[in-house]
Amino acid sequence: MTRKNYTNNIQYFNTAVFFKLTAGIFILCIFFSCRTIRKVTTQPPAVIVKTDTTPPPPAVQPVNENEATHADSIRYIQAFMDSVQMNAINFNSFSAKLDINFEGANGKKIDVNGTLRMQKDSIIWISITSFLGEALRAVITVDSVKILNKIEGNIYMPRSISYLQELIPLPVNLSTLQQLLIGNPVFTQGTAIGYNMNSNSETTITFRDAAITHLFTALASKNWSKSLLTESEGSNNGRSCELLLTEYENKNGISFAMKRRITVNDKNKLDIGLKFKQYSFNETLSFPFSLPRNYKTRLQ
Repeated sequence: MTRKNYTNNIQYFNTAVFFKLTAGIFILCIFFSCRTIRKVTTQPPAVIVKTDTTPPPPAVQPVNENEATHADSIRYIQAFMDSVQMNAINFNSFSAKLDINFEGANGKKIDVNGTLRMQKDSIIWISITSFLGEALRAVITVDSVKILNKIEGNIYMPRSISYLQELIPLPVNLSTLQQLLIGNPVFTQGTAIGYNMNSNSETTITFRDAAITHLFTALASKNWSKSLLTESEGSNNGRSCELLLTEYENKNGISFAMKRRITVNDKNKLDIGLKFKQYSFNETLSFPFSLPRNYKTRLQ
């Protein structure tokens, strides 16, 4: 690919697309069909006020009708999610280098490199680079998003944390993003309304709350997992995404997905592939972010 063509393609995948890599590419879903879901009748979940970022168990509440059947379903769902949470990654800091490839609806492709650093419950730092140099640098904290946009020129974009939900209209915050990027399951706090287990020992559990419906599929052995999310009933936007995590590597007792495939369906389709080249946990990190004098501030 020539330098000119590469520049044209990287401008096609504009700042919002690159930023969705962190803000929304893991918010996935596709409507499911042709699956027999074993129904579990439940009551609406109580409101949970979280003081810790560790995801609570799913809300699954039985009713008196067919009590034995419901109890069996509830026990299975709870036991399965307990086994998944046992494999969840607990970290203080995380850093990684990865290859990223994009393909848009019109077939245009772009390959870039990413560097990711995180301090739990404090900050996410991202740098996206190509052979042309750094294209974007972003810092996300509890209350703000700051972007140095080099794709469209030297532009500084300060935003509040609500900017994440402007990109992806779901309950996304710093904690949720960190869990998504690390590979832990999220959006499992809604009511578990059903499950299905196939002949390959793959279990799918359906969670639903006011914002999204989430089909979470995994093997108990944690060899791979898949998330299917969609906006709950009442939305006319038709947004959907799918996330597949594969090639889990166990290093120092931590099971980490080295490959991720994301398909985002909004107004246009976007396919994103992530391949982690190296990663480390719980090291001392720096998060360099300074505003050069020649940058122009864009507030909207």
